Amino acid sequence: MRKFAGDISQNLLGNIKYRNNVVTGVVAVDNGNYTYNVYISSSADAYPNIPTTMREPDFAVGDAVEILMEYGNREMPIIIGLAKKVVQEIEVIDINTLVTTLDAYATSGASSYLEGRIEDIDGYENCILRGFHYGLTTGYGLDTYTTGSFEAGAYSIQATGLSGETTYNFQAYVNDADGDEQVGENKTFTTLTATAHYLYSADYETHKISKHSGIGETILETWDAPGSGYISGLTNDGTNLINGDEVDKKIYIHDGFSSGITSSFPTPAGYYISGLAFDGINLISSNWNTGMIYVHSGISSGVTSSFNSPSTGSRLPRGLTVIGGNLISMDANSDRIYVHNGISSGITTSFPSPAPYPNGLTNDGTNLISGDNGAYGDEDDHFYLHNGVSSGITTTFNAPSGYLRISGLTYI
Repeated sequence: MRKFAGDISQNLLGNIKYRNNVVTGVVAVDNGNYTYNVYISSSADAYPNIPTTMREPDFAVGDAVEILMEYGNREMPIIIGLAKKVVQEIEVIDINTLVTTLDAYATSGASSYLEGRIEDIDGYENCILRGFHYGLTTGYGLDTYTTGSFEAGAYSIQATGLSGETTYNFQAYVNDADGDEQVGENKTFTTLTATAHYLYSADYETHKISKHSGIGETILETWDAPGSGYISGLTNDGTNLINGDEVDKKIYIHDGFSSGITSSFPTPAGYYISGLAFDGINLISSNWNTGMIYVHSGISSGVTSSFNSPSTGSRLPRGLTVIGGNLISMDANSDRIYVHNGISSGITTSFPSPAPYPNGLTNDGTNLISGDNGAYGDEDDHFYLHNGVSSGITTTFNAPSGYLRISGLTYI
């Protein structure tokens, strides 16, 4: 984008001065067809498509020219040559791009976080969409984005379902306040060797964490959760397992995916943490007693924002996950799953959970995985692999033997 900035002195000839039907102006645009757009007054708008009598004109942008108003008719201007004075100085100002593509990070064999930054440019209102084009070539073909009102600053969205050991192109983009798309430069990242993936589940009553073989019923190992209370909420940051404890009022950071603990910190609202998720930058937690969802500052006890979970009446948020930059929450009072607009209280859609009293929510990058709490229904605890982000179910399997109350799920 370019704009013209002019500085017209009152004593120069920028204001129209009639001299036997000849006025002066300054070339704003060379149209390439022997016509020019010319400023012939102090107006910011140039008069369009003025022809010239010269056979081989070489007027340049910024040249002062003489314009004949033939027969005194202002609707028939013709450029007859260069003027003797510079009428208007035109400065071409490059405006910085509105969005910058930053480096990808936390890349695995099947996913990567893409990062961009909306630049702070005077005169621009908040963007209404931010996202990324990505794919195997600079033609991209894939897209992930969130909508809202976004001011200047960095943002990231996880691209999932990628192939291992593959180079991808990506480009940050935004839609400005007018709905026009602005794009950043192209960058690349290469996924790692595809690795085995595991579902991890937690049981509230037995205070156990189990590692599943893929997304299935087979259990590879089980260990005691940290603390002395009741485990509630399970997620991971791509490197370490993270769990909450309802009674200890703490969030525990594990040493990798093991029973070892490297640190812990208080939950935002004391007792009754009920869900955990990670959006690539910040931890997100919920509390079934307050009915609130809390966005942490990184992985710490600090909280930058909070909002009500979406269920009406008595809110019982019992599961959180993030997919495609959007928070997804599950409520055990309404027995529904809610798709949020980004990480906010806004809801774009919702649908019923697979069974009453749902508890535990995660995703494999494409499909939701949820649990139900058999201790509060007529059936034993089950896990459900959804068809994408929908109520459709492709696979159902039993919780580990001895589970009494599912209280957390995560997938890596």
